[in-house]
Amino acid sequence: MAVSVSIENLTIRYGDSTAVTDVSFDIQQGEFFTLLGPSGCGKTTILRAIAGFIEPSAGEIRIGGQSMRGVGANRRPTALVFQSLALFPTMSVADNIGYGLRVRGVGKAERNRRVDELLQLVALEDHGRKGVNEISGGQRQRVAIARALAVEPTVLLLDEPLSALDLKLRQHMRAELRAIQRRVGTTFIYITHDQGEALAMSDRIAVMNAGRIEQIGEARGIYTRPETAFVAGFVGETNRVPGRVLRTFNGSAVLETPLGNLAGLNPAGLAIGDKAAIFVRPEALKSGTGGENHVSGQADTFIYEGNFGHLSFLVNEGHALTALLPPDTGAIPERGQPVSFSFGAGDAIILAD
Repeated sequence: MAVSVSIENLTIRYGDSTAVTDVSFDIQQGEFFTLLGPSGCGKTTILRAIAGFIEPSAGEIRIGGQSMRGVGANRRPTALVFQSLALFPTMSVADNIGYGLRVRGVGKAERNRRVDELLQLVALEDHGRKGVNEISGGQRQRVAIARALAVEPTVLLLDEPLSALDLKLRQHMRAELRAIQRRVGTTFIYITHDQGEALAMSDRIAVMNAGRIEQIGEARGIYTRPETAFVAGFVGETNRVPGRVLRTFNGSAVLETPLGNLAGLNPAGLAIGDKAAIFVRPEALKSGTGGENHVSGQADTFIYEGNFGHLSFLVNEGHALTALLPPDTGAIPERGQPVSFSFGAGDAIILAD
């Protein structure tokens, strides 16, 4: 598959502050690629550099194999969907979508044909004459996407476009946005701090921290096989127990921890004596003592979430762990009641801490 966007050793500085440090990655043509990270990590800075609004301090950005050095934002084969959407409130839905075509001098007949196609693409064919204030938040999101797609960009850039929506609508729009991307086949570069959005929509995810890329991979690999302690802690919920490597064997290790010796995978090849932490997801903890690792303590709090619940329990003088309990668990342990859980070494990962 052809490379759509190539970022090579990108560094962006603002005076004495460095927002992005030596970042490199390729995005394939037609890929839904997400930059995921906390606020201030540099992901929006990279997006704006791709769009042409920020000039790199060092490094190279190529789109379709062509260097973007010295190419202004208005001459790049990109379109940007802003977090605020930036729709024109006095224009109709159709006029908003066709605005970019009109600016480019596209004739009225061709412009109307293209707008009608895009209205169908985003399932708003009966809303073209309405004002943007007459439609719902989710529909406005689709108008913004259609307006960006109207100019047929090689790359569509999306800067947290769902962040202002409520949870239910945000979840609905994830599916709609992914479906639109698959239909048009345009390369999408998506910015978010929401792990759920990234995992649900992306072909690949780049996890950022403090201006650097921590890990790039498919959603399942990012979640199940994090390569750094930051990724393990940031993407999804996890239990972290610190310690030192006691022994190693066959790609695994045993960590000496305040909760006892715990075994897990050792993908980075940590050595005996190395400071590390073991990470295990709440859903990997099973009631009882059947796995290679087991921890016992006292139930603390239980949070019911419908199809599952989170049980927090305290081990060894207050170290808190969380287990995910399925709906058929039966009686929920009361606070202070003894509980025991186990997990397999293959369900835990040991990383430098």
